[in-house]
Amino acid sequence: MVGFVVLLVAHAALGQAAAGDGFASREAIVAEFVAALEANDRDRLLGLLIDRDRYRDVIVPGSVEPGQPRRDWPEKTRQFFTDTFFEKSGHYADVLLKDWGGRKLTVKAVRYTRAPKTYAAYTAYGELRIDVDSVPAVDHEPVIRTGFLAEVDGRFRFLGFLHDDD
Repeated sequence: MVGFVVLLVAHAALGQAAAGDGFASREAIVAEFVAALEANDRDRLLGLLIDRDRYRDVIVPGSVEPGQPRRDWPEKTRQFFTDTFFEKSGHYADVLLKDWGGRKLTVKAVRYTRAPKTYAAYTAYGELRIDVDSVPAVDHEPVIRTGFLAEVDGRFRFLGFLHDDD
């Protein structure tokens, strides 16, 4: 499971609500996520992910229990994890936009499928589920399913859009 969590991390913001290294709260990043879907804006959505350098150099080695030494993986291994993470997040962003893009979304509830988990370098919150009303209506359950949020140094980014189905 740690390997899966390692593949769920966040990237630097293009969204207007973010300050350089992320969002000040989970509520702010969720609001920007919903706004990006409503705008059907792939770049804005991907801008909610942690940046590549932070993913490779902070998240990957820091996905260990607090107090434990960080993983000392070779650059090539860390880069492989990073490239895989961003490729998969791009695919999941496309699915999110296909299912939800361009709709008027009213958030009814925000919930997480797991309790927060603290690692040496960050805290993970997820998986994220957002209950919505959608106009036009969707022909499936009106729940946006997406991956984890990461809190690094008090700022929030997406740890990816990948998710397990409930």
